[in-house]
Amino acid sequence: MYRLLVLLIVVSCLYAQNEEVHSQVEALSQAKKQKVLDIVNANKDAVVSVQLVVKIPAMGNFERKLEIPGTVVSEEGLIIVSNAQADPMVAMRRFQQGAQNAKTEFTDIKIVCNDGTEVPAQIAMQDQDLDIIFIKPKENKKKFSYISLDKTAKPKLLDDVVVIAKLDASTGRAPLIFHTRIMSIIAKPSTYYVIFGISAGVPAFDENGKCFGLLLSRVGGGGSMNNTSNIASAMAMLPMILPAEDILDVIADLEEEEE
Repeated sequence: MYRLLVLLIVVSCLYAQNEEVHSQVEALSQAKKQKVLDIVNANKDAVVSVQLVVKIPAMGNFERKLEIPGTVVSEEGLIIVSNAQADPMVAMRRFQQGAQNAKTEFTDIKIVCNDGTEVPAQIAMQDQDLDIIFIKPKENKKKFSYISLDKTAKPKLLDDVVVIAKLDASTGRAPLIFHTRIMSIIAKPSTYYVIFGISAGVPAFDENGKCFGLLLSRVGGGGSMNNTSNIASAMAMLPMILPAEDILDVIADLEEEEE
């Protein structure tokens, strides 16, 4: 009888301990979820949609209207979008002979804010190597919500990452959230952080809510489409996170040009 009583006491203690551990894990999970939501709510208005009409004169009457996400990086409305998402010729110029001279024209550019406001815009600068197009309003009449790029934030392998993307007009342009981890860090020739990302031109935040870079397309591989061993790598338009430090350098160049 005494042994049975001791056994019951031990089982009760273990059960209580297990419940306490479960409660602690649940509390940590909820706290982590709330932290992600806080990052999203603080920054989602600075991820906007950009509409533009793409024309390629070398392809006859080719014309296409696109809507892509962009990140506002200044109160005046300076926006970064992915060059590869805006220009359908990016991959073809790299891998198809004769396409290098096909120029792309962008017209009828509009910034679509989260309140539905449409702001006429223009291209301020294009950096094809870094996959960046800077868009800015034609007239400076509106103050924008914007994201501060933080070059001091340098996440490590397997650190948490929060990415805020955006769906298109057919879904009401709702925010699209990725909560993932740094899977790899490329150090040469330029630093990139690798995650599973399916959108470009959108911001990436560390667990403290600091924007340490933007997802931008990086063309992998090389070679020719005629070389079947290179097809997979050649067509891999890989969205990777370009560090804030590199982006801030390009912004400084833009500001210097506009002075």
